[in-house]
Amino acid sequence: MVGVVLVQASYAVVLDALKTSMTNLAFSLLIAMAVTLLIAMVVFRILTQPLEKIQKSARQLQEGNYDVRTDIHQEDELGRLAKSVDELALRLAQAKQERNRLDDIRSTFITNISHELRTPVTSMRASLEALCDGLVTEPEKVDQYHRAILKDSIQLHRLIHEIKFNYKALADGIHPLLCKVDKIESDSTPLNGVIADD
Repeated sequence: MVGVVLVQASYAVVLDALKTSMTNLAFSLLIAMAVTLLIAMVVFRILTQPLEKIQKSARQLQEGNYDVRTDIHQEDELGRLAKSVDELALRLAQAKQERNRLDDIRSTFITNISHELRTPVTSMRASLEALCDGLVTEPEKVDQYHRAILKDSIQLHRLIHEIKFNYKALADGIHPLLCKVDKIESDSTPLNGVIADD
């Protein structure tokens, strides 16, 4: 003999249970969405923060600040990109230091050579003015003045060759003040009967 038990529930009880289930489901979905959004924001921040640092470093490099570094140490594509930016900044800083060093050398070189050129030119001018104004008429004095002018012109000729030599050394990255010309080989025709003594 088979027995059957019929369970009857009112419509209101079923509706309340359904509402409760729907509320719990909606609440669970909201929590899941909030957690998912939070995780997405964290991941997005983790990915974008290195990019922002790299972009900031690149902007600093563009403005001429070659001491900037990304401070990113990652073993991924972003880490390799940051390392390349840091290497570029280091090379630019070294190039800037070298350029400043060469500028200082050029400035010192120009100052020194200007002084060296001024001395024979001033002496030659004084001697020529004395001769042209008739202040020196004695043959022996005139001859002395001529020889002085010749000596100054030879010194000037030597300085011009030293300028050419040192400028080439400077272009090659060598400190011109450390270069010394022991022998000047002139490509011009030597003056007849002239022996230059420094």
